[in-house]
This record gives sequence, C-alpha cells and structure tokens, in this order.
Amino acid sequence: MTKVKEFIAQNDGEISIQASGGEVWAIDDSCLPDVIGKIERIELSIEEPDETPGVYRVEYVMMYDDNDERLHDDQDVVDNTEYHDYNDLIEALATKYGVSKDIIDVV
Repeated sequence: MTKVKEFIAQNDGEISIQASGGEVWAIDDSCLPDVIGKIERIELSIEEPDETPGVYRVEYVMMYDDNDERLHDDQDVVDNTEYHDYNDLIEALATKYGVSKDIIDVV
C-alpha cells in the first residue's frame, strides 16, 4: 500500500491528491494541503505498442520517498497521451512533478 492510500484510508471526506513541486500532498474538505512526502525517485514504465512503432505512452508511474517507500501510484498520467520521442515523455513528467529528470528510472 502506498503512503497516499494509507493517508486516504485514515481520513474521512473527499481527498484530492496533487504531485507537484517535488512533493505529493493531499487536500481535504478544508482546502488545507498536507504534505505526504517528498518525491525522491520515480519508476516509469513506458509502453510502445506493436501496432504504432515510435509512439510512447505511460504504462505506469510509481513515486518513492527518501526512505524508498512507495509514495504514490499516479494513475492520472496513464491516459494514452502519445509521445513521439522517448525523452519528451520523461521531460514532460519531470516538468509535471517539478523534479529533475535524473530521478526518473525507466523500468
């Protein structure tokens, strides 16, 4: 279980999860953000469908904190957005999360 799922399980009400600025945080009904953890490493799985060579898509993204514990499995980016350059996909995720592309490990 990720730290985000643990956080959601311990709280009542609607929780929105944001990953930006190098951190993952939760926003509840009070609109006050709670930092769940700092993003130290990201595992990225990239799909290149056989029927469309040269097209890359996010298959899965898992974020880890400074203790290498699973922080957040970001399903929002698994959306069939197509990239025509492998490095453009990595750069787009680094920009979205506010991290260096050097911490993104392609698995």
